[in-house]
Amino acid sequence: MKRPWFYLFSVLFLIFLYLNYSEITQISRIIRNSTPLYIILAIGCEIVSFIFLAYAHRESLKVVNVKRSMKECIALVLKALAVNVTAPTGGTIGSTVFAVDAKKNNDSSVAAVTGIFLLMVTDFIALSSLVFFSIYYLSSIHELKRSYILAVIVFFIIGITIAGALIIAAENPSLLKKIFNYVNERYNRILKFFKKPTNEGSWIEPSIDELSAISKSALHRPLQMLDTLVFLVLSHLLGIIALLFTFLALQINPYASIIIISYVVVIVFKVSTPTPEGIGFAEGAFALTLNSFGVAPLSAIAIALTFRFISFWLPFGLGFGILQRSNLKTKIDLP
Repeated sequence: MKRPWFYLFSVLFLIFLYLNYSEITQISRIIRNSTPLYIILAIGCEIVSFIFLAYAHRESLKVVNVKRSMKECIALVLKALAVNVTAPTGGTIGSTVFAVDAKKNNDSSVAAVTGIFLLMVTDFIALSSLVFFSIYYLSSIHELKRSYILAVIVFFIIGITIAGALIIAAENPSLLKKIFNYVNERYNRILKFFKKPTNEGSWIEPSIDELSAISKSALHRPLQMLDTLVFLVLSHLLGIIALLFTFLALQINPYASIIIISYVVVIVFKVSTPTPEGIGFAEGAFALTLNSFGVAPLSAIAIALTFRFISFWLPFGLGFGILQRSNLKTKIDLP
């Protein structure tokens, strides 16, 4: 049944290439004429940015007493990126990689997932000021599109939901159990409708109890998350510098505001859109943002594709290779 859809999309893709051959050729020429030195510098900045991100993961896991070396964290973050591409869940499904790793190393899977959720909440805090600056600036020049507003709303809903779940787990675990049981009950109704095996939900109560204890301990030690916040800020700073070098590689000299806003647009659409890691949406929103600032459409697309290749597709390829090599299974039964 899947083959007809595959053939249909293949034919549509070939038709798209044929109809847009001239534009694609011009974009390819723009990318080929980029300055190699700046591309190398952009890749170097992204590598350092990724290292800081791995440090942030290590520090966040340390808060919940899950200790990993930097080498292990780098591999886990790469694997998580590859797993995130399998589903549009705002980056949350990648936490199963850390849960699997914790289970293999006789650590608590719930603790590992809690550590990653703490990191995600910290990252939302780190990005909030940049997001508000971008909204204000785009609004001041009358370029704040509805799609941006919707993406930002979804972005904050995801962050607030994760933070709310951790706070409720720490302060009112019985309420969280009721919420999970309600969701599980509705989920089972859908499974019964399609005549699929139902989920008993026996894992909910012990998992919530453990999550409550871990969350309470972690949330009552906010200063221990300061290292995580610092590493995340440094990671984003290097990402912004990498974007600057990408602009320069393609002979565009941007204002600082354009770089920051473009970077934020990529992050927000990566988290809040219906495709895994914002594939397609992030590139499109990035290019439209640059075009609204006066960058030529084809140059804007070339910059968007180049930066996404450096910041997403290269690490995804590494993560996918590591994932395949280790034969990681992403589906686990939490204890």
